[in-house]
Amino acid sequence: QIANPPQGYMQNCNVSPAVMMVDSPLRKEGFAARPYLFNEGLPYLHQRAAQTRAELDGETRLTLARAIEIAHSTVVYNADAWQARLRQAWEAEAGGRKLSDDARAALKLVLDWNRRADESSTGATMYQAWKDAVYAIPDEVPETKRIRGESRLGEVARLHDRGGLEPPEVPGPRLLEALEPAAKRLRDDWGRLDVAFGDAFRIQRDGSPRSFPIGGGSLPGMAKPRAVSFRQQPDKRTQRGVGGQTATQIVVLTKPPRSYSLLPLGESDDPTSPHFDDQAERLMQKRDLKPTYFLRKDELLEHVTSTTVLERRR
Repeated sequence: QIANPPQGYMQNCNVSPAVMMVDSPLRKEGFAARPYLFNEGLPYLHQRAAQTRAELDGETRLTLARAIEIAHSTVVYNADAWQARLRQAWEAEAGGRKLSDDARAALKLVLDWNRRADESSTGATMYQAWKDAVYAIPDEVPETKRIRGESRLGEVARLHDRGGLEPPEVPGPRLLEALEPAAKRLRDDWGRLDVAFGDAFRIQRDGSPRSFPIGGGSLPGMAKPRAVSFRQQPDKRTQRGVGGQTATQIVVLTKPPRSYSLLPLGESDDPTSPHFDDQAERLMQKRDLKPTYFLRKDELLEHVTSTTVLERRR
C-alpha cells in the first residue's frame, strides 16, 4: 500500500512495484513476507509500461484529453535510440556501403519516422519490418551480455526491447544489412514501400464486412501503451486485432465521478444492429472514448431509441 506518492501517479502494466513510478519508494524489503508480490525476478519494466510511465511522469497536471491520449498512446519506447544507432551506422559508412534503392528508401522511412505507430504512418510499418530483420540476426553474443540465457544477438535485442532496456550493441553493418530484407518484405507483400500502418493492421468484428485501420498494438519490439494483440490473416500480409484492451476506461474522481469508456468492437451482439461495430468505427480507429451515463440519467435518456414497458399481471 502507498498513500499520496510524491510523483502524483502510479501505473501498473503487470510490473514490479519497483517500477510503478519513477524513483519508486517501494522496496523489496517491504515485501519480505510475500516476495512473489514484488516480482523481483523481473526488476525492470517492459516496453509498454516504460512508455506509460514516461508519459505520466512528464505531466504535472493531467487533463482529461491528455489522459485519453495516454490510454491510446501509439509511441514506441526507445525507438529513438534505435534510430540513433541506425543513423550512426549509416554515417560511419560515409556512403561506402552499397545499398539497393529500396534499402535506401527504407533507411529514410525509418530515420524520418516520428516514433508513433499511428494509422497513417508509413515509417512505423517499415520500422516494424526492419526490427523483425534485426531480431533475426544469428550472431552469438559474449556470455556476459546474454539475457535470460539467450546467446543469439537478434533475440537479445528483442528481449532488451521487451524489457524496456536500452538497445544492446549491434554492429552497424548488421543494422544496415537488415534494411534489405525489410524492404523486400514490404515490396513482396504490397508492391510498394510506403505502406500505412493502418493498411497492415486492422480491426474487424466477426460477422461484419467492415474493417478499420488501427494504430498502436502489442508487437515484438513495438509494444505501445495501447495494447492490441494481432493475428496474421490468410493473405499473409495484414494483421487483425483479436485481443488486448477489452474495456478501456478513464475515471475522473470528481463529485459525482465522471467516466469515459470504449467497448470494442461494439455493444450489441446482433449483426443487424447499428451498435454491432460502431465503437470500432467511431472510437477505436480514432483512439477516442465515449462518456458513460451511470450517474447522469437525463443525458442517458437523450439517447433512447425505443422503449418497452413490462407490466405484471395481477
